[in-house]
Amino acid sequence: MKTFFYEAKDGPDKKVSGKIIASDKQEAVTFLESKNLTPIIVKEEAAQIKVSGRLRNAKVRLRDLIIFSKQLSGLLKSGVPILRSIHILSEQTENIKLKHILEDIAAKVQSGISFSSALYQYPKIFSQFFCAMIKSGEESGALDKTLYRLSGYYEKRDVFVNKARSAIIYPSLILAVGFFTVIFILTVVMPKIMPILIDLNANIHISTKILLGVSSFLKNTWHLWLFFFFLLVLILNRALKNASFREHLALLKNKIPLIGPLIFKLELSQFFRALSVVLEGGIPIVRAINITVPILNNPVLRKRMSLSADLLEKGGSWGYTLKEDKIYPPIVYNLILIGEETGNVRGALSEISDIFEYDIEENIKIIITLLEPCLILFVGLIIGFIVMALLLPVFELNFIQ
Repeated sequence: MKTFFYEAKDGPDKKVSGKIIASDKQEAVTFLESKNLTPIIVKEEAAQIKVSGRLRNAKVRLRDLIIFSKQLSGLLKSGVPILRSIHILSEQTENIKLKHILEDIAAKVQSGISFSSALYQYPKIFSQFFCAMIKSGEESGALDKTLYRLSGYYEKRDVFVNKARSAIIYPSLILAVGFFTVIFILTVVMPKIMPILIDLNANIHISTKILLGVSSFLKNTWHLWLFFFFLLVLILNRALKNASFREHLALLKNKIPLIGPLIFKLELSQFFRALSVVLEGGIPIVRAINITVPILNNPVLRKRMSLSADLLEKGGSWGYTLKEDKIYPPIVYNLILIGEETGNVRGALSEISDIFEYDIEENIKIIITLLEPCLILFVGLIIGFIVMALLLPVFELNFIQ
């Protein structure tokens, strides 16, 4: 149900105004006419919703969103009304931010605003994809099943992301420890040791002079590096707001050896997984693609997928449309073509996602296996050079004495 603001004529001269609750604008108009009122303005009040900046910009963990979706699905399946279900979840959640948000959503739903319209006010928590799925669930009368499918989708995504994150933790730790160790030696240790060696008339080798020059450069110009770093962040932040720049960046990212194809497959995997979830709810393929497109981060891929939906709406095969685009791996359009022939596109999409996820996991394992020893060797060589440059004058000093 939604809240509508109205102005209407009560007789030839008298005007009245107020608010009514109805499922849509036509129902609101019919209600006014049944009261012998002539509608002048009938406007949905959902557009006037106001959300505090603190709540609008709040963020919650993906795990909390999964739990919320699963528990709300269970309550609705048990026959508990939506408003009471939200109140129950707001009382039992341990996340304070989510608690306040659910209380605010409950207040909006109680005022007559639809659940999906209330969720749209929190884009940092409930994505366009999530809200569109909820809206489709409301329209089909299967909100509990939609929420359950959403929780399953986000759960699989969470597991996959955690696997990828765990794989890169150790190499990242090696690189971070090596970087800060080198910076500490160059900016703190070197300036204290070099004056002592100079006072003792130690023989300064070329490697030590190079190290001393780098140390002096970093110590004297650190504020400039910091300035340029923040300037670069500011420039990138502004540039990323430009659609053309984002498209060029996406194309450049896809061309990075090894990493580019993995990022592209990851985008496709998440898209097809989400699309299979949408199709499971019985939504037509064209609308399902348009619902799912917002989850794509790659603007080029997002534009191509939207275009494929437009072409599909005009008639034809989605598989052949993707094949003609020439940016998708053959496994994508071949399986979709088979799915269209057998009437099981959803199953084909799920299979593509499984294949890509397995391929990504295996490639990440290979890259990490090769990267770890390379990083250890690289960091070891740098630290070894620094130690050698520091100890050579000391050894020669002891030898002379």
